[in-house]
Amino acid sequence: NGMLLGLLLLSISCISKGQDLMGSLLFAVLVNMKHLYLSLAPAYFVYLLRHHCISPHPTCWKAGSSNSSSAFIRFAVLGMVVLSVFGVSLGPFYFAGGFPCLKQIFERLFPFGRGLCHAYWAPNIWVAYNLVDKVLLRVLGTKGNTIVSQGSMTGGLVGDQLHVWLPTVTPGSTILLSLLAMAPALVMIWNTSRAERNRFDFVHLIAYCSLASFVFGSVNSL
Repeated sequence: NGMLLGLLLLSISCISKGQDLMGSLLFAVLVNMKHLYLSLAPAYFVYLLRHHCISPHPTCWKAGSSNSSSAFIRFAVLGMVVLSVFGVSLGPFYFAGGFPCLKQIFERLFPFGRGLCHAYWAPNIWVAYNLVDKVLLRVLGTKGNTIVSQGSMTGGLVGDQLHVWLPTVTPGSTILLSLLAMAPALVMIWNTSRAERNRFDFVHLIAYCSLASFVFGSVNSL
């Protein structure tokens, strides 16, 4: 984990200095080494789309016209850098077993079937949500549901857990809420003036998006 954190810091440092392609390459390597950091992808995508593709940093691209064709070229180069890392990482699995092999990998990386919290739950919003449902279950009963596991939300058992009184939270809901929580920071960084790049803008964005993902994300989605 220390090495992975070091890769993240190197990536942030490169992008803060305007070395966008190197920072993107390091982040792609980081995600392939531990997919937990995929939660920071929205921050990287929005920031680089705005500050690399549309308004490139002078140390990364020569000053010139910022028309749509040059922006597309920068976007294509950035995409090739990122996709090349994923190709090296996942390519052997594809050639060995095709799409079924890749599907199995993704199912193991994103075990949504384990439920909202599983055994290794974190003190985020869903702990309070589960607590409210458990209190209502104690006070109001099972609501006609005769199959209710009292400890299933944090018992470490593999399988979907259903709430009784509160709406059951789906993986899509946690992703949507995480993105909505990130939205204010993403919009703000998109509208930031490009005349001078504040080296701390990206650092603040990463910290905020990481917190939003922790608070609203499912423990088992990453």
